[in-house]
Amino acid sequence: MDQVTLSSAKLPPPFVHLDGIDNVRTIHKSSHVKIRPYIVFRGADPINITAMGKRQLIGHRITTITDMRLDRPHGLVLNIEGVKWVYVEREDDLPEEQTYAEIAERLRGFETVPLEAFIVAYAAILQQSGNVFSNFFKHLRDRPNQPVLVHCSAGKDRTGLAITLLLMLLGVPDEDIIKDYALSNVGLESALPRMIAEFEARNQAYIDHPKGLRIFLSALPETITAILRCVRDVFGGVENYFKEHMKLNSADLHKIRQNLLLPSSANSGNRDSHNDL
Repeated sequence: MDQVTLSSAKLPPPFVHLDGIDNVRTIHKSSHVKIRPYIVFRGADPINITAMGKRQLIGHRITTITDMRLDRPHGLVLNIEGVKWVYVEREDDLPEEQTYAEIAERLRGFETVPLEAFIVAYAAILQQSGNVFSNFFKHLRDRPNQPVLVHCSAGKDRTGLAITLLLMLLGVPDEDIIKDYALSNVGLESALPRMIAEFEARNQAYIDHPKGLRIFLSALPETITAILRCVRDVFGGVENYFKEHMKLNSADLHKIRQNLLLPSSANSGNRDSHNDL
């Protein structure tokens, strides 16, 4: 008999239980924009998926998993028959482990000016990760009927940004995007003790700065609120981000919308959608 993990087994929708993967859910429903259900799934690192989780994955017809990490370790294998794990392989070696002083300084930032710390971290991810994000969005463009699981380590930061970009593109109102992002606080709640212990085992700095670590592992609504402004003001809007950083064109973006929006929403949207078509 399979041993069931506790991650999201008892969480209500939009959470989905894939045994061995934390923080798995579908897109939070918007009252204004209707998105095809059970096409986009998001979650944490699937490396510890159990045999039961693999069956659940196949049960949801997920045949593609896209990894949003640039610092992905080499040599990771899932071994799930019929499921493709898409990622960008690092061309260089993984960076050296950060020193105690470097980690402590970063955690002090999350302790004292958390919003600023998140903005700096997320803006850097947006600047660097266009080619990683593009794997996910090309799947949505080319395989509209094949459900996909998008993930990073916790399913909160890089994954949160990828989903935020998608929801902006689809014209979802800011308040619904913020709610969707903040759900990671619920999705990761049961995993937090384990995650904290894993960080503390890496470096004494995580033990010495528990407040900074907990904030770092949180999903603050004000963080994604600031990032929505950042995408618009710093990156020139969501469509410009797709074109400049993912090298997708207007036709690609139209196709993604067409593939994911239900007919009643196909011609709706907010200031982020259709502005370049």
